[in-house]
Amino acid sequence: YNKPRDHLFSDGSSYLQEGSRRVGYAVTTTTNVLEAKALPEGWSVQQAELYALTRFLILSKGKQVNIYTDSHEADAFATVQVHGAGYKERGLLTAGGKMIQSKEEILKLLEATRLPDKVAILHHKGHQKGDNPITQGSHPADKTA
Repeated sequence: YNKPRDHLFSDGSSYLQEGSRRVGYAVTTTTNVLEAKALPEGWSVQQAELYALTRFLILSKGKQVNIYTDSHEADAFATVQVHGAGYKERGLLTAGGKMIQSKEEILKLLEATRLPDKVAILHHKGHQKGDNPITQGSHPADKTA
């Protein structure tokens, strides 16, 4: 979207701590953390990315925003940009006819895409160095998640 009112960033994370998988997410502006939380044990990083983007869209209700995410492979970014229309047409099935993983999170994400007035979900490489506004803006999400 060429003239957004807000630029927002999201990130999900997953790591092992004392033998347990910890998963969380962050939704940020270029300078502030809007929301950051731990997610239930057993969640995957893909589920965290889906949840983060869903929360982003909910927090952007009625706004004009560009949402930047480093999520790319078979998860939040692809779900909205590539697979979403297909899921709506044929149900939440893979090309092989099997039920997709993270069904509940994907349904919530697809529903949340209707909330902002205008939204562009843009992919960027995460955890990068540089002084361009998008790279700098993504740092709070990378650090907080």
